[in-house]
Amino acid sequence: GIESSSRSNLLVNSEIVESQPLSASEKPNLTLAVWLTCRILSDTKAAMVLCKPVDEAKDFQDSILGRLILFWSNGLYAPNLSLKLLSAGIISSILRDIFDKKWGDERTGEIYHYCDLLPSERLMKLAFSRVWTERASNPIFSRYAQGLVDLSCSIRLIKNFEQSKDREKTAPDHRYCFEWDKSFVLNDKGWTLYTGMAIQDECDWPIPNRASSSIFETSSDEAPPLLLPGCHVIKGPNWDEGKYNEPRPSPESIALAQAAANAAASIPKLPPMPPSNKPKTGKGNLLWGRMQGAGRTAAIENMEAEVLAAMAAMDAEDELIKNDNNEPANTDSHADETGSAEENMVISGAFSGEFEESASSTDDDGIIDEMEENGGVSIKINEATSEGNATAENPQSSVPQTQNIKPSAIGVVEEIIEWNGNPGQGRRVRWPDGTVGNYRWGYAGRLDLTHVELSPDGSIRCKHHPPETREDAAISMGLGKKLHYGIILRLRPDPIPDNSFEKLEAETKNLKYIEGIIEWPDLDAAARVTGTEDENGIIIFEERELLWGSINSGWMCRFGKHEWQPGTKYEFKSESSKFSNSEKISKLSGTSSYNVEIGGNTARINIRFDLQNSLLFTLDPNRCASRIIISSDGKSARCNSNDGRCAVYGSVGFSKGIHYWEIKIEQAEPGYVFLGVAEAPSRGSPIGARLESWPGEGFVNYRAAYQGGSEKVYGEHFHSNDVVGVLLDMDHGSVSFFLDGMKFGEHVVANLGVAYDRLHGPRPRVIPTVMYPVIGLRKYGDSVSLTDKFISSPGVDTSVLLTSAVNVCESLHKWENADRTASPMDRLPIALTVEAWQHMKRWQSSNLFRATTRAGINARVDLDQSPTACFRASIQLDLTFPLFAGDTIMVKICEIPEKVQVLGVYMDKLWWRRSDGPRGGGTDILGENGVNAVWCWSTGDVKPEDLQIAKSLTTTPSNAHSISLEKLMINYDSKLKIISNEGLLFTTEIDIDSQKIIEQAAVGSFGVVENVGITNEGNVRYYVSIDSKKGWLSGLEGTFEFVLDHEVENTGETKTLELCSSISLKYALKAFEHFIINTNGSFGSMWLNCIGKQNEPEHKEKCEEMTFNEFVSLANKRFWSTEEDMQITEALNFVSDILGEEQANVSWYETMHLLIQLKKNQSVLCPISRELLDEASIMEIMGRMCIIRSFNLHVRISLPLLRLTLPEEDWWQRVGTSVNRLPHSDTVDETESIAKLTARWKPKCMARQLRYNRRLLLTETKMFFWDGVLTSTTTPTPLSHDEYEDPKEVRVVKLNRVRAAQSRLIQLRSPIERIRHSVFGQLQRELRSWPSSSLRRAYVGKGHGGQKRAFKVKFIGEGVNDYGGPYRAVFEQISQELQADEIKDSDGCLLPILVPVPNRSSKLGENQDKFALHPSFKDSPDLMNFFGRILGTGIRNGLQMDLDLAPTIWRPLVGLPLTNKHLESIDLLTAKRVQTLREIGVEQFSEGISETWEELTFTKFSSDGRLIELVPDGSSQHVDKENWKTYCTLTVAAGLHEGSQALQSFYAGLAAILPTELFPLFTDNELETMICGSKDMDVEMLQKCTEYSGVSSDAPHIVAFWDVLKEDFTAADRAAFLRFAWARSRLPKSVRDFPTSFKLQTSVIADGADPDTYLPHAQTCFFSLSIPKYSSREILRAKLLYAIANSPNMDRDIRLHNAEGW
Repeated sequence: GIESSSRSNLLVNSEIVESQPLSASEKPNLTLAVWLTCRILSDTKAAMVLCKPVDEAKDFQDSILGRLILFWSNGLYAPNLSLKLLSAGIISSILRDIFDKKWGDERTGEIYHYCDLLPSERLMKLAFSRVWTERASNPIFSRYAQGLVDLSCSIRLIKNFEQSKDREKTAPDHRYCFEWDKSFVLNDKGWTLYTGMAIQDECDWPIPNRASSSIFETSSDEAPPLLLPGCHVIKGPNWDEGKYNEPRPSPESIALAQAAANAAASIPKLPPMPPSNKPKTGKGNLLWGRMQGAGRTAAIENMEAEVLAAMAAMDAEDELIKNDNNEPANTDSHADETGSAEENMVISGAFSGEFEESASSTDDDGIIDEMEENGGVSIKINEATSEGNATAENPQSSVPQTQNIKPSAIGVVEEIIEWNGNPGQGRRVRWPDGTVGNYRWGYAGRLDLTHVELSPDGSIRCKHHPPETREDAAISMGLGKKLHYGIILRLRPDPIPDNSFEKLEAETKNLKYIEGIIEWPDLDAAARVTGTEDENGIIIFEERELLWGSINSGWMCRFGKHEWQPGTKYEFKSESSKFSNSEKISKLSGTSSYNVEIGGNTARINIRFDLQNSLLFTLDPNRCASRIIISSDGKSARCNSNDGRCAVYGSVGFSKGIHYWEIKIEQAEPGYVFLGVAEAPSRGSPIGARLESWPGEGFVNYRAAYQGGSEKVYGEHFHSNDVVGVLLDMDHGSVSFFLDGMKFGEHVVANLGVAYDRLHGPRPRVIPTVMYPVIGLRKYGDSVSLTDKFISSPGVDTSVLLTSAVNVCESLHKWENADRTASPMDRLPIALTVEAWQHMKRWQSSNLFRATTRAGINARVDLDQSPTACFRASIQLDLTFPLFAGDTIMVKICEIPEKVQVLGVYMDKLWWRRSDGPRGGGTDILGENGVNAVWCWSTGDVKPEDLQIAKSLTTTPSNAHSISLEKLMINYDSKLKIISNEGLLFTTEIDIDSQKIIEQAAVGSFGVVENVGITNEGNVRYYVSIDSKKGWLSGLEGTFEFVLDHEVENTGETKTLELCSSISLKYALKAFEHFIINTNGSFGSMWLNCIGKQNEPEHKEKCEEMTFNEFVSLANKRFWSTEEDMQITEALNFVSDILGEEQANVSWYETMHLLIQLKKNQSVLCPISRELLDEASIMEIMGRMCIIRSFNLHVRISLPLLRLTLPEEDWWQRVGTSVNRLPHSDTVDETESIAKLTARWKPKCMARQLRYNRRLLLTETKMFFWDGVLTSTTTPTPLSHDEYEDPKEVRVVKLNRVRAAQSRLIQLRSPIERIRHSVFGQLQRELRSWPSSSLRRAYVGKGHGGQKRAFKVKFIGEGVNDYGGPYRAVFEQISQELQADEIKDSDGCLLPILVPVPNRSSKLGENQDKFALHPSFKDSPDLMNFFGRILGTGIRNGLQMDLDLAPTIWRPLVGLPLTNKHLESIDLLTAKRVQTLREIGVEQFSEGISETWEELTFTKFSSDGRLIELVPDGSSQHVDKENWKTYCTLTVAAGLHEGSQALQSFYAGLAAILPTELFPLFTDNELETMICGSKDMDVEMLQKCTEYSGVSSDAPHIVAFWDVLKEDFTAADRAAFLRFAWARSRLPKSVRDFPTSFKLQTSVIADGADPDTYLPHAQTCFFSLSIPKYSSREILRAKLLYAIANSPNMDRDIRLHNAEGW
């Protein structure tokens, strides 16, 4: 009851008492800590007094905010992840509150000092490490990872505040595309891929003896020395007895040493860490000293070590201890083939006080990079080396056996010293008798000591291997030997200009500047390269920096050092393809030579490269079994023996990214071909054993997935001539397969799904896994070959994901704190504005189509739809006439005629999609068989005689297909011999109509073709030089032109001219473009430039020359409120839905045309307000759309990393408070104390920003994330051994629809009985014992039309099999049962689950078709929960249920508040009563109680007709002048929150099936549309998704059918028709969401029969309708309505009348 000011004074004047350390039995009270934190920060006035500005940075930690941050920063080091997450959330919210100037402008500068109180760099690296570790689970990340990202974003938001001002000065380049540069989307304008082999030649270099060798020690900035103070040692291999006297301990010394050893052993040991060749891309990765600003020792920091990595290392240590204690020790330090790196892993030194002292005494008190990876422990892993290297000169390769040595021989290292001036090559050791001596540790290759570890009893538990010399490492890693590497080179064809010295130097030398990435998969690393290319095709580039990979990745074999060395130079010679004037390089061959200084000697390293871009990889002859023969080009493999399994590896491996390749089965017997991926053996280890088996994970051609001898049922059978695609997703660690072939005479294209996941291993691995393509054969004659069709995406780096998250954070901050007075440049982040400007230029001039290929949704491709690109690709395909984007053609695929649509060009190939297949949407774009996945043709795939153009776009010139490509494909160096009876003419003009004859060409003369052209009629002519005369050669015979095809005399021989032998693209393309423009004028020019029809003046505004400042002025010159930007976002959604395309494929001109129409037509329903349309120009709106689209790109990338739950929601759960499970709404009153407290302080966080600005997110962005999470959380279903049987996990549910007929249910008076007999009740009894995971299935059966399902349905008494239709019918009938309210003497529904809203009962107001949850049915909790579960199951299976639920249900589900407006939308009478009372209550109650309100009490009628009391004993409490306001408030609250308990149960059911945490991303309308679909059937959208079988779309009865649907049917008739044809009453939202096509065909009737006597026939399982050829539209309408109204059951003419109910 204390007022705000009093509370402030109380808090200010309270004495701050320093807290004392808790005892072991005490625990901190987190509830109190959260309460105090929120209490301090909830009152702005108190907080500003308490948190007054301080003058010096050192005083920040003594301020209130500083103490809060320091207090909660302790939780970041706790071993409990929940406490870490709680602490991170509170700190992040405090930082954002201060940054948003909640505490006043004078505190803006202080925020940077508060960040200094935190280990900022470490936290951001920790976030990076966590995201990288969890990358395989994307799009699902742990809350811990999301919490770290949220805190990192807050820190980066603050630290980038000043840096953003500098970014404004940077001159951006409009050619930059974020998606292409970061490889989110593949494109010919992005990176060009080359793969191949690198051969490192053998070289001789003298191997030095040990005396001249030096111990390999990491530098001081990499890691602490190997042998640290506090470690235990014994005499080493180079102990000099003459020089060092053996210590003679006394009995007391022995006892003292024993006690010290026992004490050291009693200290809890740190878990061992992973092998030492972990990634170390920064400057070191071990903790050395105290943590910055916190004074914590390495022991505390160890808590941050990765738990899973530690568990893996503990297993390895247990195995090591087992071998040491129970088995003879291996005296050879070099591990054999069966050994593992983990077996050689040890921890150097016990963690004791000496470590802390030595650490604190060093100069480095900061935090070393990669802190979390090791937990602050100095670790050395002795690397295994190859066998046979132990020599007399190499004594350290032999380690004494483990034995019990007396404690007297064990010393303790006291200090690291120098030896003869060499730092770190000596140790000072104290022995048990007190003797102290100095000993060599690495000087001149000598080791006087051996590092040991002690057991609890003081005996030696294990010995460490001696450090390896650099020379030994070089020998073991293969330096000087002939080695083979796989190489992946990605070059940027048109790098973004910068001001780098390399680029400026290249320009001065008239060279082309290039940049790229060279990846060494065998070494798990990649480096950035830059260089130049000259006019002769010589490319020289140099390695500049290591982008990813381990410092100890095996670089010794290249550099003679463990560390990667910059500066390696390469020289390549480029070779173009067969097109002489092609700018694209098809092959690269080159060398790299450099010297390596090692051991005082020099080794010359020579590496030869052979790279190409026609194949993703070739077969590696160096990793091939002897029984497999590889072709010379490395494309095919054949088995030449029956002696068992054998394998061959691909030349290139992959450690990251998404890669798809195809293999054609030339000859195969079932069970004898294996296709898959495998890890390659380590360098130097024998590979023969692996080649004599089928290594790794893969797919065998008898419907089995194979892994290490074990098999499981998977996929389909594949045979000879089939094509199998392999999809390796190293980002998620999975391998999938794709089948394209013939089955039972039909062309089958099937996505077989994931065969194996977790390729990274059961636990996160520090070293990236590298998987190589593998082909296994078994029987003589079996052979396969690689195709040249592939997709390769390098994947997305973790740093890019985190950067996008920060960009989203900055953008939302700018939107929330929009300043009308700010300059246009400062209203949005500069980076976002730059990307929007670049996006606008690409969007207007775009000729790209974004397609999802067989490589999946994460490796999408931007196809070039320009006519020139399509023309060029048609030439490469050896077609006789060109094909263009949008052409629909009939083509034979696997000898089966199919109708396909040409989409565009990528990698010089034409890409297509079946025009009669489903468009697909979401992440499951491949449907049941993947038939709608976009794919490509390569040379030889299509025969010209098998092509027939069925339809072209209206924008394509009619004469574009008339060009003969055969006659364009000529050899310009060949001579033409003139042989003609009539002779040939030279003309100055190409066209006959305007020709000017030079003279006749003499018969027998020879000429050289110098150019080619196309006449207006589409005929090809040649520009020829004959006897110093030049002109266009025209052949005349009367008035006809004929084709030249004669013998040519060349170098004394007579040959036949092969017109297709070669081509000059330069001349051919020029001729093509000239022909199009000359014959079609401006229309042809617009078509070539991919510009739509410009009928509006606004279309003529160009963006090509728009500068960045002009764009800023255009998009930001007026102040745009957040609400207006939300309207722009909704307009983008509107355009996408209208056109049925995703945002990337919506053209600039189509969008602008729709905006113009909306601006002109005042009556059209438009998402943009009329005021905004009138005030802003079309170009301004288009500019703002570019900003929204660019922003959503980053949201789409980073959304999985962002927390969607509010901090207070997490806090309530973590402090043990019982809370509402629904998403929190700031306007909802909570009763719990913590909830009340935190409601006063609304902490700033990403989740709150996303909820407030959810309308800035495109629906497509949200659905992409939603679909990804649904797919990731789907319960997997193993296949049955019989491919035509359903798995046993998909159980059959028996339902009796006859008993559940509505006419029978109405006769039952008891609600319980009605539920028991209904389909809803029957299904609830069948599924009530099922776990929720069973309902999260999405199994697609063979021949089920792509319908996903969680169970199968058997209708008792109906002769129908469930191929999809019955399953959909169940959900449809449940919807009808729940909303059946036409019952006499009842105000409710047939089933007491839903109840009509009061507006429906009173027939007043809006939403009279809506229903609310039943507020009072006693059995409703279980039923409501099941209602939520079955609704969630329908959503997972792509079924939109025909439900009309009230807004008071949808808004709480998405965390939006309810207001009086929403009460009026469901209960107009109550809302008006309250409104009237508020309007007249003041006057009437001021004079006394009005007669009008004398009988008004604190009661209200509920939706189900019950009288409820608003307060206890409310029926006897009248409304008077004292309480009438309370009455109004309680009445509104009762109306809005009626049935809240039922809503809780309903939400719990949804949460068991669906990821309800994502609900707050959506608006209430979006969630309703996603769950319930579109209520009104869009006939035009259905028409776009229709496939015509055996009938033309122009047939009279087909045209009449569509006219009836559009014009004659009502909305109810259309819904009934859809239920008749598809067993559902609502269509998906858009074309791209259709799971299958609507099949329309003509009914087959008896010969001579009258079609008017037949009825339409529907197959609901396959969404198919057969229509007889009715004689008139009226008859068609009558027959269709009759069929719809009289088909309540499936296959009604086949009934089992003995079943119950008939």
